[in-house]
Amino acid sequence: MLQAFALIHILAAIVWVGGLLFFALVAVPATRSMPAAERARVFGVLGLRFRLVGWAAMAVLVVTGIPLVALRGITVDAVLTGALFASLWGQTLMLKVSCVVGMIAVTAWHDLVVGPASTQAALDDPSAPHLRLQSSVSARAGAILAPVAVALAVLLVRGWPG
Repeated sequence: MLQAFALIHILAAIVWVGGLLFFALVAVPATRSMPAAERARVFGVLGLRFRLVGWAAMAVLVVTGIPLVALRGITVDAVLTGALFASLWGQTLMLKVSCVVGMIAVTAWHDLVVGPASTQAALDDPSAPHLRLQSSVSARAGAILAPVAVALAVLLVRGWPG
């Protein structure tokens, strides 16, 4: 059972993190030379398409992550009493969960507020850079937190070096 949840969890992480990194490392640089309105249309279409995929992957990560932790013996009581935080494994788990919560918050801000407003502003007034900057910063924050969460996940499974 643990292996099945772990496999699904890893595949969902690949989809979500891979999509974030695709935007940051491929789509953004490839469209830099486009006029603002054209670039906004491209990101509007890509963003809407990835939004469904990304949020579905996030939901799968949460749904599989909870039983993965439970199957390792972590109880609600251990979290509520703080006993979980006494171990390096528990501290690492909380760092990873914090990164994931941060990624979800940044993604929600980007997908629901700043991204659509930035796209619309670029279509209406290509000289409105403040929303593009907010959109860019929020997207980059998610792209930075993603590999940190993955590294922490590896440490949870393989242990800290040394």
